[in-house]
Amino acid sequence: MSIVDFELLLSRNVFGPREVSRAGDLWRLCQDAALLGSSARGWDPARYRREGVAFVLRRMTAVHLKQVAFGDPITGTTWVSSFRRGMFSNRQIRMEVQGQRVTEATQEWVHVSQPELQITRAPASLIADFAVADLEPDVCFPVFLAATGPEFEFG
Repeated sequence: MSIVDFELLLSRNVFGPREVSRAGDLWRLCQDAALLGSSARGWDPARYRREGVAFVLRRMTAVHLKQVAFGDPITGTTWVSSFRRGMFSNRQIRMEVQGQRVTEATQEWVHVSQPELQITRAPASLIADFAVADLEPDVCFPVFLAATGPEFEFG
């Protein structure tokens, strides 16, 4: 299976005056998680260059559940949840602080050749190294209900 656990710390510059992280910085951390997950399976950036292939992020659905305070260590888990036709893969990312989930994301990646960036099938060795794991469903946005009550009109 392609499950990889890791520890991360957000850099000092991502914290505002309230000493908590911004959602966008946690979403960017998802890119680090994908890189760590890939590298742990033997596919670091240098190997992708040697093989003449890459992945390009097509779409990410991320939900920010809780703020992270300055200095909080983040525990992350990532895995590949699907690999279709050797070209399209979904990577799941879950991050927690002290056992509480702070961010979860589903990333859809497209496998391409380098330097042309043409969609192409991944080599068999890459597909084997990223064995699919079915731990949790893809991340979906929460359902929002329309607020009820009086409407305000600007006069």
